[in-house]
Amino acid sequence: MDQVSPNSAAQKTQVISASHSGFNQEGRQKPASNQAAREEGREEEPAKPVWLSVVVIGQNEAANLPRLFASLPGGEDVEWLYVDSRSGDNSKQIAKNCGARVFLVEEASVFGPGTGRYIGTLEARGEWIFYLDGDMVLKEDFLSFLEQLKHSVWCGDNLPQADPGRDILKKGEPAAKPLGQAKKNGENGHRSKHSEPVLGQEGLEQEAKKAELPLPPDAAAFSGRTRNLGLDENGGVVEIKDYVTLPKREMGAPESWGRPASYHGGAVLYKKSWVLAAGNWNPAVYQLEEIDLYSRVKALGGSLRALDLPMVDHYTPYLNVYEKIKLNFLPRYRGKNLYGAGQVVASRLRSGTLLGLIRCYPYPFIVLAGLLAGPGLYLAWPPLPLLVNLAIAVWFAITKKWYYYLVYLGNLLQILRGLGRYRSFEPGYRKVTRNELAERRASFKRD
Repeated sequence: MDQVSPNSAAQKTQVISASHSGFNQEGRQKPASNQAAREEGREEEPAKPVWLSVVVIGQNEAANLPRLFASLPGGEDVEWLYVDSRSGDNSKQIAKNCGARVFLVEEASVFGPGTGRYIGTLEARGEWIFYLDGDMVLKEDFLSFLEQLKHSVWCGDNLPQADPGRDILKKGEPAAKPLGQAKKNGENGHRSKHSEPVLGQEGLEQEAKKAELPLPPDAAAFSGRTRNLGLDENGGVVEIKDYVTLPKREMGAPESWGRPASYHGGAVLYKKSWVLAAGNWNPAVYQLEEIDLYSRVKALGGSLRALDLPMVDHYTPYLNVYEKIKLNFLPRYRGKNLYGAGQVVASRLRSGTLLGLIRCYPYPFIVLAGLLAGPGLYLAWPPLPLLVNLAIAVWFAITKKWYYYLVYLGNLLQILRGLGRYRSFEPGYRKVTRNELAERRASFKRD
């Protein structure tokens, strides 16, 4: 497979030939497909264009995937993709059974969340891509916004005329291209109960009002409210936190397409052309892949818009204060390498775009400036360094949360540890077929 660097100006692409398949899930309505193609594990050409691709990444998420896929939108113009990072359980089979196209990351390429999203972007056929983690559940409230967006930008075979992201791609070679020709998996794109909502008179009037507001031309991405549900060792919910990604004051009403925001988490809805124009997700960083991508999108003129609307519930292990401190300051914790910030800075130094990162995410660099100014300020007046850094901490506490100074201080340590640990690479991966899964089940029964 030809190497694809996230920040290169032009790349070659190679068709990955592999078959797709899936298992019917009881109670799910699926689009019509060619029976022979399904039996042979092949894909057929799509009957209709796809407006939305849902890209799910995960590892050992067998217990969570059925709940996630049950919450997703369906229909013939929606597809689901699942990118698996070498799960030891039956995550791949469950995703296939739910109707997703499944891709397996090669063992040497298992890295961070950006790796799976990078692969999912290459394989997605939709105009928009909704990125989710395997331990999330999409909220009903956000499905209505997806319908609002679809009615605003999608006309079936007729693509929207205004697309700044696609215009950027046309000016030169994109930093990443989808691999191969788009083909249709007869087992993806289910129609769920959410695909065709029934609206009353009041709902129709609201939809008409929404349609009157044009989508901002620079809208490259949307995010909503993420609610974290902290789980104990037995899987019980012991903590619930809302607005974990952005505070309420930085979000806007969905009817007005939200408000411009500075950050998004792992759950985000992107216009595919903007992602490709910015060079795709960086597959070679452990953390901060979200801010790395968005800072590049923002440098091209794209904007993220935050909606004060429930988007996802994120089921994540509960961490007490002591564990959070270790997660922020240790180089490695619970099997995770925690120097992704340094890898992001190293990648931006190589590409000459560090200033764009600082403009979009200045906070750890503000902390660094306060610390570096300490000796000079001390010479002017001994208490001055303490007062300046205290003022920075208070500013973070007022504009964000009280502990964010510690978060950005931890980012600085990650930068120092990770600067020499960045190695760009193209992830290796392959498509998972129905026949492959059937052979594994048969082999398991024989053993």
